Parts: sequence; C-alpha cells; structure tokens
Amino acid sequence: MQVSESTSLFTYQFGENVYTFSNKSFVPMFIEDLKFYNESLKKQAYAACQGDINCLFDSASTKDVSLGLSTKIVGSQMVNESNTLKNFPPEFENTSSILYVTEKVWTSVTFRAKDPDGDKIRFSITGPPDDATVWTNESLMTLGWMVTKKSVKLEIIATDNKGATSVLRPVLHVCACNNGGDCLTTNQEDADRNNSRFKIMPCQCLSGYTGRFCESEIDACEVNMNPCYPEVQCKDLPAPADVTGYECGPCPPGFSGQGDSCSDFDECDSVTHGCSQICTNTPGSFACNCNQGYVLNADGRTCDDVNECDPASDCMQGCVNTPGSYRCTCDKYFTVDSTNPKKCIMESPCKEGNHQCQHICYVSNGTNHCTCQPGYELQHDNKSCSDIDECTTGKNRCNQDCRNTIGWYYCECRLGYRLDTDNVTCVDIDECLEWTFNCSFNLRCRNAIGSYKCECRKGFVWNGNECQEPEKPATTRPLSTPRPSSEKDVQNSVNVTIQELDITEWNEEKDLHFKNAVSQEVNEFCAKDQSCFEHKIRVRRPNDRHVIFTAQQVHLLPGYPVQLSYSSIPDHVIAAVAFYAKFPPGFAIGVTDTVDGDLLVDIVNGSLGRIGRAINKTILSVSAYMDENPTYQPTTKPTLTTNTEPTDTRDPKEIPGYVRYPIIGLSVVGILLTIFIKLKP
Repeated sequence: MQVSESTSLFTYQFGENVYTFSNKSFVPMFIEDLKFYNESLKKQAYAACQGDINCLFDSASTKDVSLGLSTKIVGSQMVNESNTLKNFPPEFENTSSILYVTEKVWTSVTFRAKDPDGDKIRFSITGPPDDATVWTNESLMTLGWMVTKKSVKLEIIATDNKGATSVLRPVLHVCACNNGGDCLTTNQEDADRNNSRFKIMPCQCLSGYTGRFCESEIDACEVNMNPCYPEVQCKDLPAPADVTGYECGPCPPGFSGQGDSCSDFDECDSVTHGCSQICTNTPGSFACNCNQGYVLNADGRTCDDVNECDPASDCMQGCVNTPGSYRCTCDKYFTVDSTNPKKCIMESPCKEGNHQCQHICYVSNGTNHCTCQPGYELQHDNKSCSDIDECTTGKNRCNQDCRNTIGWYYCECRLGYRLDTDNVTCVDIDECLEWTFNCSFNLRCRNAIGSYKCECRKGFVWNGNECQEPEKPATTRPLSTPRPSSEKDVQNSVNVTIQELDITEWNEEKDLHFKNAVSQEVNEFCAKDQSCFEHKIRVRRPNDRHVIFTAQQVHLLPGYPVQLSYSSIPDHVIAAVAFYAKFPPGFAIGVTDTVDGDLLVDIVNGSLGRIGRAINKTILSVSAYMDENPTYQPTTKPTLTTNTEPTDTRDPKEIPGYVRYPIIGLSVVGILLTIFIKLKP
C-alpha cells in the first residue's frame, strides 16, 4: 500500500504534497519474487554482489548495480558499527586516582585493567620519568622509578584489540620532607581546584629543623641574633633543639655571669689585684696607678720613687730628693723663702747702688758678690747673667719634648700623650677609656701606647675598607612554616597566580620581598581610603598617624605556594600563592583583625605589576580564595605498596568510544532512509 496524505511523515514545500512524489506504476518486489530486468543485469549483479542478498535485491529493484553495491557497503559498515557499539573499553581495577610517593625512594606501581568483553588489552604510557622502567602484559602494567621533586604527569592508556580506550591520569603527591619531617595532606577539593597532577606536599618539621623540606637545622644563635653577651661565643645546639637551643660560653675575663648576661667584676675590691698604690677598675679589667711622686714600673703593678732633683729641679739653688717628693735647700749666706719654698733669699743683701750685679747681690765676709735668678748663669765678669738653655744642656726633667724660654723651660707631649700634674711627665692617653677614639661601626677600640687601634669586633674580619662578616657558602635561608590560620583569616584570603614560578625558588628572601610589596600597597591604599576601616567600628586609629602595615602583617596560608603547572617551557610554569593581611596589633579591638578579603583583592589587582617586580615574576591574576575551611592534617610519611591498582574514575562521557560510535550509527540510518525515500514510487 502506497503512502497517503494522512499516513505520510514528511513535510512539503508550498505547492507540493504526497502525490507530487508518488508513482502509481511502481510495483514493489519481494525477496521470493526476485527478478532481473534482463540477463545482462543479472550477471553484473551476481558478479558485483558476491552473494549479498540486499545488494542483489536493490540491484534488481532499481535496475542499477551501483545502488546495490552502495547497499552492500552500508550494510557492512552497519555491521562493523554495531559490533563497535557493543564493545566496551577496558576498565582499570581497584585503583585510586591519587598516588602518594616518597622522594629518593624507588617506587613500583602496578596498574591493572580488565576488558568486560574479554578482549586482549594493550598498555601504553605517556610522561614517565626519564629513568623509569615499564613492564606490561595483557592484564597489567608495572611502572618503577626513583622519585624526585621533578614534575611528572602520567597517563596510563589501556586499549583493547577493537580500539576502545580508557585513560587513567593519576595525581602524584610527593613527600620530600627530610630529617623525620611529616608530610601534610590536602583535601580532594584542593587538588581539584588547582587542577594539578603533580604536588609537592608541605612539611611539618620536627623540633629543631626548618626549611620547606625540613632540610636545615635551626641555628638558634642566628635566629636570636646572637643572644650572648658581646664577645661571648654562642653555640647552636643540634636538633631537636629549637629556637631556644643555644648555649653561651663563659663571660669574658673580668666579667661574671652566665654568658648571656655578664657584669663587670671590680677587681679593685679584692686583694688580688697586686697594685702597690692605686687600683682603677676598667670594663673587664683593671689598671694600676701611682701616687704623685712615683712612677709605674714595667711590671704594671709596683711604683718607684721619682727623683725630682735629677737631672734638674725647679729649686733656685739646692734640691734634696725624698720618698714621693723633694725639698729645696739654699747655699751659704741664703735662707729658704717662707713664702715660696723653692726660692732663696739673701741673709745679707748689698746696699742699693753700691754694686753692679745684674740680678742678685749678697754680702759675704764683708764683700759684695753677684749671683743669678733660677734659669740663668753668672758670666765671666761675675756680674752679668745669661739664660740657660735647659733643653740643650739636659738640665730639664721633660720625658718627651722640651721647649726653652728666657729664664726657664716647659715640657710638651707628643700626640697621644698628655702632661701630668708634675708638668714634666707625659702619660699615655687611653682614648678607648675616654671615648675620644674614632672607629666606625663594627670596629672596637684597643688602646696602644701613645695611640689606639680600631679592630674588628669578634666574628668580623677586615676587608681593607670595613669590617664584614666572614663570607659563608652561598646558601639561601629556607622558608619557615606559615603560622596557623583562623577561619576568618581563610575567608579573607587572596589567591594570586604567578607565571614562571617554580615553588622550589620560594625561599625566605623571595617571601620577604613579596610580603614587603603587599604591605606597602596596603599602606598606600589605607592611607588614602577610609574603606580599609569599614565594618571595624572599634579600630583604634590615632589622629597623628595612620596604620603602618609591615611584612609581619602579611601571612601565607599553610601549604602555599602551590605548583599549578610545570614545564620545560618557562611560560608554562605557574604557581599559586594564597595569603591574607592582618591589622597591626592593637588597632582592631573586639572585631576581626584581618583586612577584608574583597578589599585586598582590589588593592592587589591595582598593583600586580609592582608586586610582580618585587619578586621578579609576572602575576597573571588575583581572586578571592575559594576554600572557606581548608584543613591540613599532619600524617606520617605516605608509603606505597607495590600493587597499587588504579581505576578509571571519569564519567563515561569523557571516555573515547562512548560518544563516537552512536553518532556513526545514526549517520548510517540517515543514509538508508534517504535511499528508501528515493526508491518510493
């Protein structure tokens, strides 16, 4: 029965209907009535169709062998596609999509797969480590390699003999903690968000260790900036000693205490100082001095009497030395002046005008005689006086330089000395004790006879221009573990993605540069915009200054930075850093002391270039941190058995073969339907 207008399923253009395409002369043919138009067509059809009944039927019905061959080809394709649609890809058995491995440990992982249709399976792998060994058979693949921190992104491919494929992309978590440190695991949401298949796990170090991988011992002396008393050696104690693990050596000689706090010991209070006359206490030591009229011996302890009469004295005539002093005497016919014991006065002076003496005239045995004042000598005429040059004749008591004057002399001291109270002895100036030295920073003063020396403080060396710490091997201080974050801290955190950042580069120096740059941007913004203080009605803000943020107010979330992608191409190396900023202590009272997260996003977004230049990197983007309550649980180091068995955990729509084959099948149906329509009368 031909199709009528009521039974037709087709739509027609204007002016057309079902009868436009009907052919009342067409008589359908059935298999049992198979007849060819002529014998030539029959021979051609049997030769071309090779026994395919559908091919023969369409050739006979349409009187066209080529249409019969098309039917044969389409039929074969339908059979193949039907078989393909019935075929299921291999399935990975009992596997986890996350593998925990340990650095510097040879690890063997076995991946098993089974084909639901019993087909043979062939395994292949992409992205294995350079030194990996791979062994396969029809049911499993075993991968072995020495685990390192070098990024590895594995793809395990299982293909059956009909071409159906399943792919497993495991996420590798590498534990690289040293010295007994524990690895911290992140939750699955964290791994999905970062879309990274290779992760270096953060470490929780044992007491006494620091660094991203707990690779360094804490130097308590350095951390505490040498807490011992100056010039006392600080000894760092080995782990597990922490930042309090140091010991100070004994106090310097002359000091008492425990090494971290020393006080000067006054040696002059004891009887052991050995000074024969005067003891003067000095920091860490003491010095012996002598009373006037005595001089300190070379032993620095005992004193000898000074002979004030030798080689000359300030007496007018005679001098007698006494212990610690001296006394003046006078010649015959003279007596000591009661008003000046150093002068002599005449017992019997000459009468005025009856002598020709230049200075002094006295009567001896009824005869006038002349003499001179101190510092002069009588000339051959026994009347006139001339000046004595005490400096050239040696008739002076100066122990350094002598300067002659008319009738006397005076003593001068060289640089670094001063004239003592006796006006003839030069004593050393202790520039260090009197703080008259000029030594630059890191230099200390050491007195020398007549001078002083600037010496490097203990622990420093002179490089020709200044004191410097001895050069140490070029090492980078590792990054310390971030402080624990509160729920409010996490809610107000910001996430930035940084290009060309390998997280192994993120050391203390780069961390400090980053935090300084962020704090500076927050400072500049909050100094001009009051929105910093919105919703913080109890923020304490003095009128005379604004809030000062420093690097100490910027904190990374635990576990950051995180490597998002790693490649031999620098532009493809991307990492994420999540952080938050706190108000300085005492400014936010009774409310959260964390800078609002949305505000921090705006601040950072307006300064990506400046912050990037601070760490010599390019910051690609900034966004609010998404996880509201990330958790980090310390665990023991993950271990891996040799039979870890992954399974394909993807949605079937993601597996090649599930979508491809139905589309092909529908296309075949469409072709057949078109042919059928063309053949209808």
